[in-house]
Amino acid sequence: VADFHSQTDIASPDSRFGDPEQVMFPAQQNFDQIRPLLTEKTDLQQLDQIEAWAQDTFKRLTPDFEKRKADGKIRACHGDLHLGNITVFEGNIRLFDCIEFNDDFYWIDVMREAAFFVMDLEDRGENHFANHFLNAYLERTGDYEGLKLLNFYKSYYAMVRAKVGLFRLFDDNISDEEREEVLKQYRSYTSLAERYMEIPCRYLMLMHGYSGSGKSTVSGQLMEHLDLIRLRSDVVRKQLFGEQNEKSDALDAGIYSRDASDQTFNHLREVAECILLSGQSVLVDATFLKAAYRDLFHELCEEQAVALQIIACTLDDAVIRERLNARQLANSDVSDATVAVYEAQLASSDPLSEQEERHTLHVDTTDRESISRFIDALDHQVYHAH
Repeated sequence: VADFHSQTDIASPDSRFGDPEQVMFPAQQNFDQIRPLLTEKTDLQQLDQIEAWAQDTFKRLTPDFEKRKADGKIRACHGDLHLGNITVFEGNIRLFDCIEFNDDFYWIDVMREAAFFVMDLEDRGENHFANHFLNAYLERTGDYEGLKLLNFYKSYYAMVRAKVGLFRLFDDNISDEEREEVLKQYRSYTSLAERYMEIPCRYLMLMHGYSGSGKSTVSGQLMEHLDLIRLRSDVVRKQLFGEQNEKSDALDAGIYSRDASDQTFNHLREVAECILLSGQSVLVDATFLKAAYRDLFHELCEEQAVALQIIACTLDDAVIRERLNARQLANSDVSDATVAVYEAQLASSDPLSEQEERHTLHVDTTDRESISRFIDALDHQVYHAH
């Protein structure tokens, strides 16, 4: 999807596509078309609440809709990207049945397209897949600014699906049982739309640990279980500076120079702030062995009034060396860390302060079972905190 969006045509600046009025028209149309089909007072009250939220949110986001168009984010998309239009054909994933008969349906914001697929997964209870898709899409596109619009578009598509289901009520031959099933499905979608209206409980997580200590494994599971947006320093660094041309064991060479690291962590902070401002929680996956880099995010948490949680990964020294050697031989990981880099980290890292330890959780990454137990316990803790 990310590759497709990067290649498809961009809407002309003088076209109507992506204009705020064109964005809001179908959203308002949903409410106008649904209302005559409802008779229950509770359903009508709920519809009024969702409509009021959509209108208020649209007004707040109007400058963002305008900026998205100016930034070339309105493209010739698929237009109907839900699971019913995706299959596996000859071993490859295929998207089909794009909407080509109505220009307004497919000349849309790329984040609106991604939101439809995320909503459809969430409607089916597959939140871990939704989180995985969204994070992979963002990591490839870098379109974190689009997160501001995500809930508006997810709510819009939930109401689209709710409306389409209700149209079955026009069938004179529909039975009472089928009518009840239609209304049940409708209420499932409107309940989902209501969820997107909730004021988020934002927080920021930082991974901590030496290279090879299992941080990315843990962060990947946290990302899927806790509805987080993950930022990986290794990925961001290479997006900023490209691949390391020559492998080096030094910590301060090439794209790992002090200046490059400073730029990388400053950029990570900027993107993390953008994510928090969108209402999402964020997880930053980096070694964070330097106090100065951790301080950037302590300050961000204070500025944004969000909670900070550090996840420190610990692993036996011999196992770390074994993992790094295996990783180097396989040459299949985004990280360039070697045993020599690990030894340099041991000599130069700043330990967590006493204050930092107060909001640090330590996880032994020796095996998958210990990681799973940690994730389950943290998942339970965050659920009850919400």
